Amino acid sequence: MPRWRFQDARNFRSAKGKGSLPAQLGVFIVFACVATAGFEAWQDYRAYGRELAKIASATANLAHSVLQHAEDTVEMADGVLVGLQERLQVDGTSPAALARLNRLLALEVKSLPRLKNLFVDGEDGRWLASSVPNLSPDLNNSDREYFQRLKASPGIGPYIGFPVHSRSTGEWIVPVARAFHHPDGRFAGVVNATVDVSYFADFYQRFDVGELGSIVLLRRDGRILARRPFKDDDIGRDMSGSLLFTEQLPKAMEGNYRAVSPVDHIDRLIGYHASNRFPLVSFGAVATSEALAGWRSDTMADAIIVAIIVATICLLGFLLVKELDNRTKDRAALAESEANFRLLAEYSSDVVSRIGRDHVRRYVSPACIRVLGYTPEELTGRSALDLTSPEHRDEVEQAIGRLWSRQAQEVVLTYRATKKDGSNIWLESSLRIARDASAQPDGVVAVTRDITERKQLESRLRELSRTDGLTGIPNRRAFEDALSVEWRRTTRENGASLSLALIDIDQFKKFNDGYGHPAGDDCLRLVASAIGATVKRPGDVAARFGGEEFALLLPSTDAKGAKIIAERVRAAVMALAIPHAGNSPRQVVTISIGIATMRSSGLGNEKPDAGILVMAADSALYEAKRLGRNRTHAAPPLVSVASTWENTSAAQSA
Repeated sequence: MPRWRFQDARNFRSAKGKGSLPAQLGVFIVFACVATAGFEAWQDYRAYGRELAKIASATANLAHSVLQHAEDTVEMADGVLVGLQERLQVDGTSPAALARLNRLLALEVKSLPRLKNLFVDGEDGRWLASSVPNLSPDLNNSDREYFQRLKASPGIGPYIGFPVHSRSTGEWIVPVARAFHHPDGRFAGVVNATVDVSYFADFYQRFDVGELGSIVLLRRDGRILARRPFKDDDIGRDMSGSLLFTEQLPKAMEGNYRAVSPVDHIDRLIGYHASNRFPLVSFGAVATSEALAGWRSDTMADAIIVAIIVATICLLGFLLVKELDNRTKDRAALAESEANFRLLAEYSSDVVSRIGRDHVRRYVSPACIRVLGYTPEELTGRSALDLTSPEHRDEVEQAIGRLWSRQAQEVVLTYRATKKDGSNIWLESSLRIARDASAQPDGVVAVTRDITERKQLESRLRELSRTDGLTGIPNRRAFEDALSVEWRRTTRENGASLSLALIDIDQFKKFNDGYGHPAGDDCLRLVASAIGATVKRPGDVAARFGGEEFALLLPSTDAKGAKIIAERVRAAVMALAIPHAGNSPRQVVTISIGIATMRSSGLGNEKPDAGILVMAADSALYEAKRLGRNRTHAAPPLVSVASTWENTSAAQSA
């Protein structure tokens, strides 16, 4: 029990001799009971709000994860479709081309387990090729909704069709399709990748949404694509008239709301998220009865405890009047309460400290020995800021100031500190104001823990997210970040140059077809190593741009210097002498390089973004390919003066 309650009790007992204590004590007991019950009701109401906020955050995160998974799946399927679309428009639909295509489709599906099957439908809907062997050539998809839509609007892509029963397996599938065209631009048919609805349903089983929870993936027009719990009748159902589509989505692309499901009539708390990339909407929902079951249970337990406390207060008040002289028991109870508090503080694994208004530590628990290497005696009486690293000292001081000025009730800080042995660690401190008997602030209580391992793990995860898993060099995301930074820096410096080299392995598809994908992966690693070996300066960035393409970002490098470095890279790759029978006439792995250079005016007001440099390098790369491969080609330099961008861009396009 807090010290002020015992102190008030002693004050009431001492007042009895004046003859006013019984009435005062009766008023105090009534007030204490009402205040306790009211405070507990207020706490329960706040807990209800926190529980709803936590559920809203969890369901929003769930909806985002489900949508991200669906977007990744559609994006992966579309990547395959774009390749098939290009192949069909180049190779045509001759029997020989379709025979090769059947084998390719089977290999694609085998290498991409998310996809169920791949199909090519002719302009009349008849199946031309598929990843499913020995299918009847008489099967026809011209009646499918996606086929009709793409035939009417062949420019759409990728198009996510209605879920349908597969004609090859009988299972529910979600088609992702694109149209391809004859050389004269007429509609030639549809390439279609199917994703098994059960694949989504199995993925949703990983999430804990309770027995009555629900996870749903829908098209933007309201059609259900996948749902947990899975019911055959629910797939394809039109939900466009539900609250989600009539009220929520028109207001915001993501959010939370509460509604009774029109599917199974269960009251749920729902988080939803609509895609900006594809016509998809996802939501995650938990049943209100299940989500708030814990809060109801806690509230009931709290109500029982409050009832016990109120009854106890009444009983103690009655006994206090009759046994006013029993000061010994009061002092013993106070001593026991203080001992329990000290026991909890001193045996906690976190460092508990009390800080005065002057920022000086008044108390430090023994856990400081394990966390900081100092004894409590060494830290007591010293400033709470003395171990904080200089770059975080102002932040910690301002946080304490916000508590004293009542701008915040609690502050959680993450900062670096120095241990006694001189090593640096990361700490997380939760700070709250402590109050005296008159409810006035008289100190700050800080609970501090060591989070060094967590910070190291976070740093490692950030590094991994920016590294290509196959080659070990920076990935495209890291490259684009570096390009954006260097672009802004270069445009601020008059006369500064920024060069970009896009590198492509010649005839790499033939290499994969001839030597297999494992050998292709080894080839990519060796080429990446050769490119990385040429990067000498700290600002240079060699990255994997995608597939068999690499990028080399060369800050403060003009066109001449970029050409020299590019030739070194090309020679280094040739020196690897990786056999490649399909790359005539060298018979070894070679590369083609496109170079683009931007020279800054230093005005800092350029309209285009760094994408123009990538487009120029890409055009130069295609020119190097056209001129015979195994060569370097440089695009005309770009001059970053705002008024000349248009002319430069037009010349570049020409």
